[in-house]
Amino acid sequence: MEKYTWFLLAESKYAGCTRLAEILELSHDSVNRFLLRERYEPVDLFNEIKPHINLIGGTLSVDDTVIEQLKEITRRDFREFHSIHWGIECYHRAIKQFCGIKRFVVRTSEAIITHIFCSLRAFIQLELMRASELIENWYQPQRELSLEVARNFLVSHLNQKLGLAVNT
Repeated sequence: MEKYTWFLLAESKYAGCTRLAEILELSHDSVNRFLLRERYEPVDLFNEIKPHINLIGGTLSVDDTVIEQLKEITRRDFREFHSIHWGIECYHRAIKQFCGIKRFVVRTSEAIITHIFCSLRAFIQLELMRASELIENWYQPQRELSLEVARNFLVSHLNQKLGLAVNT
């Protein structure tokens, strides 16, 4: 699970069993078996994050249609709900863009559920890194990874293909 979770954070475009197998030199089937075998539940995710959160106070969002259920709200209430809703929108963008929740290349519902669980777990890792000030924002890990990959490619290409000495 650790490998797959971190893979989702590292691979921005081609999340799939074949790609992870290629990167880590594993069997494609072993990655696929992991996705098919595991049976994670929401409580598993909660138990993993529980030591890192304050369970007193705060907002638990399980339904972002709550505004539609209100008859009369004040301008202040609207701003508060809008602020909460904006956080939910940012979360949706991040889990799609940085955690690969929509990029699964599996067919069975069991494998899809495991993939989604690992994507949620990847988002939690991003948030824990941000809370620990290891990163400033959700963009930083992919930006730094792509920078390193591009730098290595260019240095290697310039050194090998063109015979130019490039300092790194």
